[in-house]
Amino acid sequence: MDKVEAFKNIKILEANRAFLIQYDHSYSSFAFKEVCHAELRKINKQIANIEHGLKSGK
Repeated sequence: MDKVEAFKNIKILEANRAFLIQYDHSYSSFAFKEVCHAELRKINKQIANIEHGLKSGK
């Protein structure tokens, strides 16, 4: 795994995660909220996988 590329991807994913967390869902539909939560889980999983890859040295 290319460390420079991995850190770049983590930075982008963390920015996306921050946006989703800070987004005001007050007037959003239930379906939209569910899609946002699913995307947040996906992003968290991607970050964890990249960090695991960096730690294992692959």
